[in-house]
Amino acid sequence: MRKLIWAGAIFLGVLLSFLLFFRPEPLAVRKQLEAEAEMHKVKRITPARMQAEVRHIGDSLVLTADSLLHVRLTSVFQAGGLTAALKNYPPQQYPEVRALAQKYGATVVRTAEQAPDTATVETVGQTEILYTKGIFLNQTECLKCHGTVGPEVTEATLTELRRTYPAFKATGFKANAAIGSWQIKVSRPAILESLSRRSRKSLQMPE
Repeated sequence: MRKLIWAGAIFLGVLLSFLLFFRPEPLAVRKQLEAEAEMHKVKRITPARMQAEVRHIGDSLVLTADSLLHVRLTSVFQAGGLTAALKNYPPQQYPEVRALAQKYGATVVRTAEQAPDTATVETVGQTEILYTKGIFLNQTECLKCHGTVGPEVTEATLTELRRTYPAFKATGFKANAAIGSWQIKVSRPAILESLSRRSRKSLQMPE
């Protein structure tokens, strides 16, 4: 009888130890391990996936900048203020756009180089990928500064433009004409971080 009691006690002790030291991992720990595993996968992504991520980043920045530019220029022109309109230009200086660029580690530039409306993505050097998308005069407000001098761009407007931008010559354009391009560069580390952030977000459990 005593042997049975001792055997039972030993069995219970072993079982208790197992439950204490080999219990299943908490959900939070498992999710963290899954996130870390996903981050390691990101480091082995293909060039095509990196370019797709840069396209996503570029599209987000351009959409944000163009939307804000349209809303703000429409508002200030309706109020009759060219000076105020010039203070709302260029859109890459908007706090919202700069914050988004900082989040993605992107360098955002608008140039006079014309490009297709469809965005292109290409590798530049060893560490960066370049996103390029054409800029078109598809808003009525654009022609007040870039249209034909006289009918659309008044002499007073032209004088103010040249006072603000001494080298300004971007007039004479028609509606929907190409006037320049967005050029957005993103470094490889920033792309990897963006992919990691998206992976971590996808692994989060709903509240």
